[in-house]
Formats: sequence, structure tokens, C-alpha cells
Amino acid sequence: MTASAASDPGSIVRVLRAERRRATQFSGWVGLSWLVIFLALGFLFSGVRLNAGPLHFKAISLDLAFMVKWLPFISGYTTSVSAFVPTGLAFVLAGVLIGLRAPSRARPTAAVGLSLAGVALAASGGLLLIRPQIVGWLPQEGVATIGAGASGWRLGLLGLLTTLPALALFYTSQQTWHRPLAIGVALLGSAVLTVGIVLQALHVQAETVQTFPVPLPYLDALGMTIGVSILSILCAVVLALLGALGRISKFPLFYAFSTFYISLIRGTPLVVQVFFVFLALPQVGIVLDPIPSGIVALSVNYGAYMTEVFRAGIQAVGRGQTEAALALGLTPGQTMRHIVLPQAFRIIIPPTGNEFIAMMKDSALVSFMGVWELLFRAQKVGRQYFHSFETLLIAAAFYWMLTIIFSAFQDRLERHMARGERRD
Repeated sequence: MTASAASDPGSIVRVLRAERRRATQFSGWVGLSWLVIFLALGFLFSGVRLNAGPLHFKAISLDLAFMVKWLPFISGYTTSVSAFVPTGLAFVLAGVLIGLRAPSRARPTAAVGLSLAGVALAASGGLLLIRPQIVGWLPQEGVATIGAGASGWRLGLLGLLTTLPALALFYTSQQTWHRPLAIGVALLGSAVLTVGIVLQALHVQAETVQTFPVPLPYLDALGMTIGVSILSILCAVVLALLGALGRISKFPLFYAFSTFYISLIRGTPLVVQVFFVFLALPQVGIVLDPIPSGIVALSVNYGAYMTEVFRAGIQAVGRGQTEAALALGLTPGQTMRHIVLPQAFRIIIPPTGNEFIAMMKDSALVSFMGVWELLFRAQKVGRQYFHSFETLLIAAAFYWMLTIIFSAFQDRLERHMARGERRD
């Protein structure tokens, strides 16, 4: 653009309109391309046959009735009531997303409305699971198939899934009136998490807790995949932070240990690590159940890969800020905690989100240990009825759906934390 054109307001408006028109056309072509892709997939799985002379083509034929019948079992939701709680949690997550992204005028009504609707759905679903007789028309045979009781790790996972959205709302929302609600939900989730940890530590099983018989089917299959991934990524973040501090440490033993950890874990396959934790550690007296074994293996593996991400994020903060903090009298620990890490997390969060999405897919490896998550259920039904294509397609669709949902959440969180520093 020339200087004369830049000084002409009319030319600037024309340029902006042209750019907007090109962006609209690009979006239209992208939408059309998606339509073509889905139409091609629909044709590929339509089961039609085409004969054109010597050429013969037969599309893949899916048993849709079989897929509809077994989809609830594969996903872990055998009744409509058992879907209330995950639907409520999804509503709460949507409320958090809107609270992060929506304009300030629309944020209170939309975010709080969805969050309250989600809490109501989750509470009603939990109440119906605990006391199904309060609703006369609820089929008792469906309730009887809902599943296991309230073992410690299930309660702990429920508390974690309740606490995390509340903490996200507390730390990211700019509305002060959001904080009391978030604190209340976080305290409730923390209490449930604490009870679960205590029960698990004392090895108290559901059969011995007669006063608290809570069926939690939504922590099987789909919920199992999400829960294992969340617990693993939280442990991996801790390991990655310690590993990154070791990599930049001037203490030789700490540096050597961190380097050895990264080299060993990154140099061996994840599936070997999973089987090592589950099958090899019992020979030295360390016996873990399948789910804790999967969490340990995923945490250790992803912690090693994320260590370099954390190290790069910490070292991306200017050395001058560290020197200024030390000159002001802050200790090295205070400098790291109050100056370096808050800035480094802006850089660390995007790749950490990518690692979490990858971990959700790698959590399928716990099926090798007999855990009834998505892949295990899909394989079991597929092998029994010789419909592995349909069942594995259902599992793949669920993994894809989870990836899309958490990718959108990661993008919103990244934009929120980088506001004022990022150009769209």
C-alpha cells in the first residue's frame, strides 16, 4: 500500500472489505470441502455395489442396528439415567468455556445458566442412581445393571472431576461473583476427593461401606478414559516441572538424575513401560492394580517428554527479570515461584494441552491390563460377535469426539491466558 493510499480512508475501507471477502470465501470453501469429505465417507460406508464393465466396486457395509445396540455398552452408559451426570459435567464445562470467551455482557447469563443446569443434571443423576425408587416409572431392571459400588478411587476421581472445572472458573473468570460459587464447588469436590483417597489408602471396598452404596457407572469406559488421562497429566506436570528444574540446576546429582530419567524413558516404548509397571514390579514386591499401573506408566512417560517443554518455557523468560528480582531481595525460590513460572506457564500451556490430547489416545493401553475402558469394551464385543469393524469404529469416534472437545477447550484457555500478547 502506497503512502497516498494509506492516507485515503476510502482505500483503507476497500482493502479491509476485500480482506473480509477473501476470508469469507475461504471459510465457504472450507465448509464445502468438509461436506465433500463427509459425503465421500457416507458413500464409502453405504454398502452399495457398482459394476462398470470389468470394474467392480463394493462399499463397506456397516451393521447399523448392531452399532446402535452396543453403543451404550461401549461408552459405559447402559441407561438414560447414567448419562445425566456426564451430561451435567459437559454443561458445566460449556459454562466455563463461555465464561472464558464470551463478551462481558453475555458472560454472566450464559456461563452461570449452563453451569447451574449442569450441576442440576449431575445432582439429579446422582440422586436417581443412589435412590432410584423415588421415581416410580424408572425401570428397576435398568438400575440393577448400572454397575459397581463406590470404591475409593472412583470417589477420588469424582471429586477430581468436580474440583477442576471449579478451579478453572475461579482462576480465569474476571467476575468477582463467580468466585464464591467456584469456591463452594471446589470445596465439595475436594471433600469427595479426600474421602476417596482415604478409602483407597485403607483398602476399604464398596461391599464394606454399606452406608454409602453409590453406583458410579459414568466412571467406566468413556469416563475412565477421561479420568485416567486427567490424573496422568497432573502427575506428569509435577514430574516435568521437577525434571526441568533438574535440567537447569547447577547441582550435579540433580542434573544427572534428570538427564538419566529423560534418556531412559524417551528411549523405551510406552507399551514396554506399561507392562513393566504392571508385570515386572510385582517381582520386587511392588504390586499395583491395573488402573494405578496405567496412571504411573503414562505419568512417567509423558513427564519425560514434557520436561523439555517446561525447561524451554522457563528459559524463555528473560534473564534480566531474574537478576532484577534478586536485586530487589527475592530469594531464588521466590523468584522462580513469583516471577519466572507465571510467565513460563503461558508458553508451557499450549504444548501441555497437546500432550494431554495425545495421552487420552494412549490411555487405551490400559486395556491390555484388563481395564474396562473404551477400547477393551469395543474389542470384547467385536470379538464375541465378529463385528470388530463396527465396534472399533465406535471407539475411534469417541476418541475423535474427545479430541475435538478438549482441543476447543485448550484453544479457549490459551487465548484467555495470552490476551494482550497474541495477534489473531
